[in-house]
Amino acid sequence: MKTATVQDQDKNLVFDYEVRCRCKDCGREFREFFPKITMTIKEALGDNPVPFCNDCSEKRNKFKEEQERKKFLASEFEKAQIPFCFLQNYDPGRGNNDLLNFILDNSGKTLYIAGNPGIGKTWAVCEAAKRMILARIGKTFLFLNWEEAVKDYLSACDESESLGNKWRRSLLAADIIIVDDFGKGNFTQRGVDLFYYLTNKMYESVNKRMWITANLPADCYLDGIRDKKLQADLQAACSRLARIDNFSSWNEEA
Repeated sequence: MKTATVQDQDKNLVFDYEVRCRCKDCGREFREFFPKITMTIKEALGDNPVPFCNDCSEKRNKFKEEQERKKFLASEFEKAQIPFCFLQNYDPGRGNNDLLNFILDNSGKTLYIAGNPGIGKTWAVCEAAKRMILARIGKTFLFLNWEEAVKDYLSACDESESLGNKWRRSLLAADIIIVDDFGKGNFTQRGVDLFYYLTNKMYESVNKRMWITANLPADCYLDGIRDKKLQADLQAACSRLARIDNFSSWNEEA
């Protein structure tokens, strides 16, 4: 045991105990030292009578940090109603990194993203949201599956007009609204009204943005609508969308 001076004690060089341990994880033997101020070996080891070696302790700490990060992220996504499974289960090798970079580069804009199913549109908007959340830039998100959102809106309107208005106003609580799979399902007057409401609010707002994913460019949906009023209202919404100052579109073929 090292003989130390008072100065050495300030440098934590005085030890009372040297314990031989075997790591619980890897089985490697190592020596553990405990400072003179420690009363007993049991107190020093606490609830772990056999500690882990440095390498295994570091691995465990990293694993714990990763779990805490995922727990935090899941909590943030739950607040934003973004499906966390897109990030847990999605194969990064399939990720559309070109699209992801486009979204991150234009994250301060309202975006319309069109492309065939399976190219990674939903993954890209969720991954971009994830990175912005982790960067703690202070933006809040709301994820809407368009077909489900329209059904919820219709249900609220069926109960009362005021409840329908309250429901759609609640969407504006987020800074960035992600509208996923726009155009899926049949267009109804209420659905088109909801889309115009959102595009108009984005047009009028300084801070709020909307990220839209769809299989087709917005104007392509007009051709499939037979009702003239419905077609005119959707055209008005698409026109308002295109005139937003901070607007950009991404097409798979571009």
